[in-house]
Order: sequence, then structure tokens, then C-alpha cells
Amino acid sequence: MVDRIKILCGTKYMSLNKLGLDLGFSKGAISYWDTNLPSVDKVQKVADYFGVSLDYLTGRTDKPEINK
Repeated sequence: MVDRIKILCGTKYMSLNKLGLDLGFSKGAISYWDTNLPSVDKVQKVADYFGVSLDYLTGRTDKPEINK
């Protein structure tokens, strides 16, 4: 999941730390997700920020679009 978030951050020329601060997370929180599962509400915040689905962030699909 963190790898996908890094890719999304790259499209906006931002770091994981900047994303975390924008979303109100503690410094390094998103990097910490490599080894520890985050809460669903935090992952949803990231998905909403980038306009992608939870399924995309969690690797269940390679299509970032949200099904409507």
C-alpha cells in the first residue's frame, strides 16, 4: 500500500511526510504503514485526498478509479 501511496505522491511532487501533515497524521505515520496496518479511516483519508478507491490503495485492483 505504501508503494502505491508513494507513486501517487510522486504525481503531485510531494513527500509522504508532506501528505501525512496535510492529512493531520503524525510525522512518518504513512511510512510506518509498511510494517503496521493503519486504521481504515486513515486509509480512506488518503484515498479521498487522491481521488482513488480503497481497493486501489490496498492492491485489490490496478484501476485507481472509483466505481460509481
